[in-house]
Amino acid sequence: MLEVTEIHTYYSKSHILAGISLRVKQGEALCLLGRNGAGKTTTLKSIMGILHPQSGAIRFKGKDITHTESFKIARLGISYVPENMRVFPDLTVKENLQMGVISGRKQNNGQGWDIEQTFKLFPALREMQNKRGMNLSGGQRQMLALSMALTGNPELLILDEPSAGLAPLLVKELGHKLKSLKERLTILLTEQNIKFAIELSDRGYFIEKGVIKYEGTIDELRNENEIKEKYLGV
Repeated sequence: MLEVTEIHTYYSKSHILAGISLRVKQGEALCLLGRNGAGKTTTLKSIMGILHPQSGAIRFKGKDITHTESFKIARLGISYVPENMRVFPDLTVKENLQMGVISGRKQNNGQGWDIEQTFKLFPALREMQNKRGMNLSGGQRQMLALSMALTGNPELLILDEPSAGLAPLLVKELGHKLKSLKERLTILLTEQNIKFAIELSDRGYFIEKGVIKYEGTIDELRNENEIKEKYLGV
C-alpha cells in the first residue's frame, strides 16, 4: 500500500533522514521504533506531505506522492494523527468531528466512517459532543483526534506516538480500540512505548539518526534482545 524509497529529508540545513526505505502492506499494522530525535516524526511528516524529501520517492497504492500537498494526500486516503493530539480548542467535539469529514471519501468495502460510527467506537465522545476541545483531558483529546482522522475515511491511518502522555488504563483501552480498527484499516505508527507497539503491530522497523537499522516481524523483534538494547535502551 505504501512504499518509501531512499528518502532524504532536511530541516533547513540539517540532514534528518538519510535514505529511509520502508514498506507498509495492505491490512497490516507496522510500527516505526526509535529513540527521541531518531527521525520517526520526520518520516511521518515526509509521507504526509508536511515536509518534502529532497530526494527519494514515496508511493501510495502505486501513485507517486513525494511532492504532493497534504490535503491532496488526505483525499487519496491517508489520515495522520500527530503526537500532540491536535484538535480545534474553540470548537465542540461534534464540530471537530465535522471538520474531519472529507466529502466523497468511502472505503473500498463501502463501509465508510461517519460521526455516528466514531461515537460507537468511543461512546464517551457522544456524552461530551457539545464540550469544547479546550476543556478535554489528554485522553479525551486523543479519542477525538483519532475519531477526526477516521471521519476522513482513510485506508491508511498514521499515528505519531498515540500512547504518549496517557495513563496506563487509557493506553490499554486505546490498544484495544486500535486492534479493532485493524480489521478495516492499514496502520503505521511510531511509539516510545515498546510493549504497546509490539502488541498492536505485525512488523516493525528500528530507526537511529535517520537510518533504518533493523526490520522484521514482531515475533522476530521479540527475540532480538541485542537490537532492543542497542537501539532502544530496553
